[in-house]
Amino acid sequence: MKKQRKDTSQKKTAQTAAKRNCATIRRTAQTAWDQGDFQTVVEAYSSWSAALNRSARDWFIEGDAWLKISEPAKAYHCLKQAYEIAKSDLVTVQVFAKTAFLVGEFTTAQTLLRQLMANDPDRFEYVQNLILVLREVGEREQAIAECAKAIDRWPSKVEPVIELARLYQEQEAWFDAAKAYRQAIKLAPERLDLHPRLIKVLQQSNDREQIMEAFENWRTVEPTNEVAKHLLAGYRAEEIPSRASDEYVRDVFDRFASTFEASLADLSYEAPQRIGKLIANDLKAMNKPIKLLDAGCGTGLMAVHVKSLVDQMIGVDLSSQMIEIARAKNLYDDLVCEELTHFLLRNVNSFDVLVSADTLNYFGLLGDVLQAAHDCLMHDGGLLVFTLEAHATTSADSKYEIKDFTLHKTGRYSHSQEYVQRQLNEVGFAEIRHEEIVIRTEAETEVKGWIWIASKHRKNEIARV
Repeated sequence: MKKQRKDTSQKKTAQTAAKRNCATIRRTAQTAWDQGDFQTVVEAYSSWSAALNRSARDWFIEGDAWLKISEPAKAYHCLKQAYEIAKSDLVTVQVFAKTAFLVGEFTTAQTLLRQLMANDPDRFEYVQNLILVLREVGEREQAIAECAKAIDRWPSKVEPVIELARLYQEQEAWFDAAKAYRQAIKLAPERLDLHPRLIKVLQQSNDREQIMEAFENWRTVEPTNEVAKHLLAGYRAEEIPSRASDEYVRDVFDRFASTFEASLADLSYEAPQRIGKLIANDLKAMNKPIKLLDAGCGTGLMAVHVKSLVDQMIGVDLSSQMIEIARAKNLYDDLVCEELTHFLLRNVNSFDVLVSADTLNYFGLLGDVLQAAHDCLMHDGGLLVFTLEAHATTSADSKYEIKDFTLHKTGRYSHSQEYVQRQLNEVGFAEIRHEEIVIRTEAETEVKGWIWIASKHRKNEIARV
């Protein structure tokens, strides 16, 4: 009996101590949360006794702290506990809804957002987030209906109009998408990003007149935008640049970097693989340590296919975002962010091999860059390997035609075989050969081109032959 009383007393003492400890944890966490010290919050709650229940406030504070330090899965667990205890607490519902969306629990997010809308139907933020959730779960018709209601209710808000345009775009309802983007541009003329979105939609219907009008409107509000200037040149019969500007290339590929490799995979892009196989014997025949330049290296797709064939590999690209992705692969001995021709000119007689996949098609005139490539190679027999898109004397998608090259609405150039051969000869290359390839497939159409291979020879020696 005495032992039982002693055990009961000890248990009560332990429970009292645990409660005091939890009270201390609660005060520490609350103070840290108020001060924005969210790491201390989660560390404090890690010591909470499993034998004692938490309040909704405890679960909320820890969940919000996890969310603030970018741990949404842990936040979701805590906030779910808070919600189960206090379903009517609107602050908890708001944060829980946001967290549910972040972790992909869209059904839960939708339920929570509808609860919030029932309580406060005039809150635009709730409707906007519901539209995003519906779009994520593929309920596009319902999302379109919510957009329409939001546009009627808040006619000055541009966000539901943009979402409506995106939804129509995903349904390939090009006319309706274009109409919505035009409405969005009127509502928010400062949103310059809406102009290229409108043009992308119009390109699907291939209405040249409307595309030109959209480009002109874009140029009017943003006359210095190099992307608008360069792409417009692909549609017009004058003012064709000799090459894409540095600003255009940098802007396009910095924005494209994060999705670059996935996008090219969807286009069946295999130029790096083809180059690697094609030049393997040429590199082995050099029978010497090889220093290779990957000119326009991008995210490093070429490096994978030539790394084992060379002793040293340098990459150069104009896009800093592409360079950073390439750097993470740890395949290059050095990476340089610089315009290609400038890099070549300051690295004369520096490389045994220069490879360039899908880069020179941003040059119309090739003379300067090919001369710089020739001079950059180290010795007679140095190898230049590059891809270009093929260009006949006429083209279906560009009104502007010259014999040597064409600028297309994609922003890339294509070249005639005769022009490329002539330019390579003029700058001093010999043993020139090429292989026809399909560079990519766009809109179910094969984009044909070549892999060109040429060897460096001194001009004076060629002249004596």
